[in-house]
Amino acid sequence: MKKILIISSNKTGHGHKSIGESLVEQLNLSPDVSVEVVEGFLLFGRLGLKAGELYGPITRLGSDFWKLAWDISISSPKAMTQLLAPLLHDRFMQRLKDDPPGLILSIHPVFNSTILDALKQHSIHIPFMTLLADLVDIHPLWVDSRASAILCPTAESLNASIMLGAPRSILKQCSFPTRGQFVDAARLVERQPYVNDRPLECLLMSGGEGSGNLKKISKLLLSNFNCRVTVICGRNVRLQKSLQ
Repeated sequence: MKKILIISSNKTGHGHKSIGESLVEQLNLSPDVSVEVVEGFLLFGRLGLKAGELYGPITRLGSDFWKLAWDISISSPKAMTQLLAPLLHDRFMQRLKDDPPGLILSIHPVFNSTILDALKQHSIHIPFMTLLADLVDIHPLWVDSRASAILCPTAESLNASIMLGAPRSILKQCSFPTRGQFVDAARLVERQPYVNDRPLECLLMSGGEGSGNLKKISKLLLSNFNCRVTVICGRNVRLQKSLQ
């Protein structure tokens, strides 16, 4: 039985959670594979978990602070890794000792370099792979050339990884993990070619925490294109009422 350890987080939006669920769904179809998904922020301890839980409130209510933290992490990703690595080390090494996996797959950028640092420090040769959760622009924390492979869901994300220094040899372009219920539903829809007199159908959605100015985007689309706009508001009741 081959063990795959997936490092993710349910605290920073629902995107990583959805990717993890999609992967588990498919990997469980293989009888010789076992999968475990670990909450990565727990590896930093209780304070790390609390920090992860602040993601939603900060991105919604503290945009200026979030922008500052984002800019710092982009300009000094190595400094951020050096700060986080000691916090993760002991708990991660205990995890490996208790139940060593045959493969580690990270689907969250915060944990990539910190885990690779720990593996290098102890000369542990477990294959480590990263699956990008972003489609176009890539945060520098996603890319560490020591990874066995970096899985890119689009050509744009692959090119962005190259721009950040990833060697082409470890980059693999793949599709974006999607749960079977959505794939099956999409296959039932007959795609129709667009003609000039038919409105463009636009479906808008934002992150699980409601970030992104969907109202502004909707107005821009409706005022500049012949289109119909459908907005998925999720838990954002205020946005739904405003659009209605």
